[in-house]
This record gives sequence, C-alpha cells and structure tokens, in this order.
Amino acid sequence: MKHVLIVGRPTVGKTTLIKRLVEELRGQAIDGFFTEELREDGQRLGFWLSSLDGRQALLAHRQMESPYRVGAYKVNVALLDGMAVEIIRRGMRQARVLLLDEIGKMELCSGAFQQAVEEAIIRGPRMVATIGIQHLPFLDQLKRRKDMELVALSPNNWKTVYEELRTRLALACDDDDQIRRLEQ
Repeated sequence: MKHVLIVGRPTVGKTTLIKRLVEELRGQAIDGFFTEELREDGQRLGFWLSSLDGRQALLAHRQMESPYRVGAYKVNVALLDGMAVEIIRRGMRQARVLLLDEIGKMELCSGAFQQAVEEAIIRGPRMVATIGIQHLPFLDQLKRRKDMELVALSPNNWKTVYEELRTRLALACDDDDQIRRLEQ
C-alpha cells in the first residue's frame, strides 16, 4: 500500500474515520490535519482546519473576507498556503503516515496546496486522504494514479474500512520502525 483515497458522500463519516485512525495511531510517526464544521445554534457557519499537533484555524466562513468562494463559504487561501502546506511538508520530513481530511473544493483553491499534495504523493510517506464524490480535474487525476488505492466509504462498510485501515497503518508504522532500527 502506498496511498489511499477514501471517497464518499458528505456525512458518510470520512472525517470521523480519519479522527479514529489518528486516535489509534497516536504516538506513531503520523502527521496531517482534518476539517471540522463550525456550528452555531445548529447552523453551519464555516469550517476549521485542525492539525494533529493541536492547532486550529478558520478555513472558511460565510462572513469571511476572501475573493475565494465555495458555495456559501469564503475560503482562507492564506491558511492553506501557509499552515496546510507546512503540515504536509513537515509530514513529508517526519511522518510515516500522512492523514489528510480533506482534499476538496475549498482546499483546491490553493495552488500551493495542490503542489504540496503532489510532492507528498511522489516523495512523501504513505498518505491516507479523504475526498468527496465530485469530479474535479485535480481529484480525477489523483484517482487515476497507479500508486493510489481508491476506497469507497458508505454507512454499510464504514466499520470494515476503519478496521482494515487501522490494521494496515499500524503494521506500516511498525514495519517502518523496524526498518529504521535496522538502518541504524
């Protein structure tokens, strides 16, 4: 396994899957980020970008000042160019597994983000990323890569996908630790 793209409709549990994998792999050489909804009084107002090292910043908001727009949300491209790209590059240097939730329309507003994802695929660690079902040129290109495994997530297979990825990634981290010890 080199890289995995988890594909699914909104609310199927892609972010929950990444969060659970992060919980299971804590203490291992992992890095990445996940996105979470910003809600007030039951209404979604925007999205947070949360790094695995505990930082959180506003990725998009209905009332944010930005020329970049996805649906009702204005996107903080400077955050993607800075924090998100830095997380990916740090993961390329230090991690054995890079977990990205998500690579979607908002994230693709940043050319620097797209370039960092491409670099991580070529020169980085194993990547597990979530994407939606929409057809976007960058995502379609990722889906066609030979080093990319596509996993369709649904309510019916969520638990099975989670358990398989948890086992595979834990083994990958263990194997990498053993290889590093042998190399020393």
